[in-house]
Amino acid sequence: MAAAIDNWDDVYSFLDCLIKDVVSEKKVRTSVLVACEEIFVNISTYAYKHLDFPGDVTIKFLYDSAGNEICITFIDSGTQFDSTKAGCADITSSVQDRKIGGLGIFLVKQIMDKMEYEYTQNQNVLKLTKKLHSQNLLKQ
Repeated sequence: MAAAIDNWDDVYSFLDCLIKDVVSEKKVRTSVLVACEEIFVNISTYAYKHLDFPGDVTIKFLYDSAGNEICITFIDSGTQFDSTKAGCADITSSVQDRKIGGLGIFLVKQIMDKMEYEYTQNQNVLKLTKKLHSQNLLKQ
């Protein structure tokens, strides 16, 4: 799929459908979708900034019943960027004194249980994992 912000609605529908099949709690589904939106928008905005057209992003969804977790992987061929090493956002200063940027990645790190990054075969591979801690989060 083209890494274009206009495609978020399609990505949302795809992920929401898959997550709904596994996670019953709306709050958890919503927070995972917020994290995914942040990553998708970042890729759409920055990964292919050097091009005059949007590059591609592949999104994979996996439910691991043995580990009781969902994993969403974003793969792009844009500029190499390890968001797991992005600096910590300043959440203690007033809004007027804060540097712009970094809050989105901070939010993703707060929502998801694990973020893993790998640069392989000229591609950024970012895997987000959310543990489904209690049985009542799972669809029966």
